[in-house]
Amino acid sequence: MAASTSAGDSLPAGDFPGASASQPALFTALALALSALHFGLFFEAETPIRTDVRYFLYFAWQIAEGAVPHLDLFDNKTFLSSLLAAGIFRLGEILGQDPLQAIRISTLGLSAFGGLLSFWIFRRLSRGSTVAGFLGLAAFGSFGILGELPAIGNFPKLLMVVLASAMALAVARRAWFAAGACSALAFLDWQVGGLVGLAAFVAALASGEHWARNTLRLIGGALVGILPLILYFAANGALGAAVEQTFAMALARAAESTESVSTLDRIARFGWTTTRMGLSERFLLAISLLGLPLSWLWLRREGSSAAGRLLLPLCVYHTAILGFSLVDFQRFPDFYVLMATAAFWLGIVWTRCFAALSRHHAFGATAAATAILVVAVAFGRPFFLRPETNLTTAHVPASVTLSEQRAVARALRERLAGQPFVALASAEILFLMRHRNPLDIVYLNVPSHRYHALDENESIEATAARLVEGVEPQAFVWPGRYELAPRLANRYARVEIAVPDGEYVVRFYERK
Repeated sequence: MAASTSAGDSLPAGDFPGASASQPALFTALALALSALHFGLFFEAETPIRTDVRYFLYFAWQIAEGAVPHLDLFDNKTFLSSLLAAGIFRLGEILGQDPLQAIRISTLGLSAFGGLLSFWIFRRLSRGSTVAGFLGLAAFGSFGILGELPAIGNFPKLLMVVLASAMALAVARRAWFAAGACSALAFLDWQVGGLVGLAAFVAALASGEHWARNTLRLIGGALVGILPLILYFAANGALGAAVEQTFAMALARAAESTESVSTLDRIARFGWTTTRMGLSERFLLAISLLGLPLSWLWLRREGSSAAGRLLLPLCVYHTAILGFSLVDFQRFPDFYVLMATAAFWLGIVWTRCFAALSRHHAFGATAAATAILVVAVAFGRPFFLRPETNLTTAHVPASVTLSEQRAVARALRERLAGQPFVALASAEILFLMRHRNPLDIVYLNVPSHRYHALDENESIEATAARLVEGVEPQAFVWPGRYELAPRLANRYARVEIAVPDGEYVVRFYERK
């Protein structure tokens, strides 16, 4: 796909030796095998359900059971990842496999494909240099969170990261309709995926004398990509709710975040998240920042060449991702997106170093390739050497296993004996119990509050208490950061369930 160029795109190898690799298909197969091995090693059957992934696993199960996103399930993010995971969930059941593990295998498989796309991108950027392609793959495998988070389950942003690379490759091949479809799907995975469309649009405007035709094809592809989901929501009476939740409520959350969290606070939050990485990863993150100016300088040098057409949307997209992160950063899932961008910039650093070494009189092509590949792999620490990114939370400590979570879910299900149960936190327990929440929300935040509040004066605690009282449950889970309404405290007592000697605890309130 990305290994070849069309007639008229042929350029001299220039800085990059090895550009005339005679067996591109063989090296593509090798790159895919290495990427699959690397990301496959993240799979562990006992990985617990933690981080925001717990929400999206619950959504996937509910959609597989017939729930309609935005109508039966509230979320201020778009639902494409949960819809696809619902299909994997159902397929796993049909095949007699654990649906959770089926979802995890699929998300890690998608991550491995992202590694292959990185190989294609850097090989094409470097006029077909196989060495540069493997440097791009090594960069993509250098940050543990790119495998650790997909190993938990499905979540928005994973598809967007992969589709951003696919869009850029489509632009480089002048496949504008495909680039538009990738852009639309990226947006449907997460609203910020609109930056993928922005990058493609900039590339279309800069595409030369046929820019108008190219832009129309891009828009046509985007419409075809987004239309099926619009029709799905319209047919199920959820289109209005989808628009309100993914635009009005998402903007409300963004506005609240901008007002309550300063840029310095966001940088501090980012700094805290980087402490969950290994020392080698932090070093790579630091040097990857050099890739930001280097990518734009490379683009300036390439101009409208084949490499320039590929670089332009990538430079726009990844720079925009950094800008967004400075405005709104919400820890692990947002960190995942930012590390995917860091991986691209790290690939830029490695390939420019390779080009510089190749030009140096003390190095031949083979020596330069060997040296830079050894360095990239040594610092990237792929496969069994990879450092772990600490994704533990106070609710799910490091020692917790999936079996422990399942045991607590069984104990809670037996205790409730089919009586009404509401969870406004700990959504993983709903997924593991296979218990449908009577409410459309499984978390409390600014969007879910504003969407359900009677008016702007009703506090988030009052809104949540009213929703719980409307169900009259036997028990409910209440978010620890919010104070329990006195009228609920008078009728319910706090209870904890945990397995013996286990650290995983579900705290809930049970009717007195």
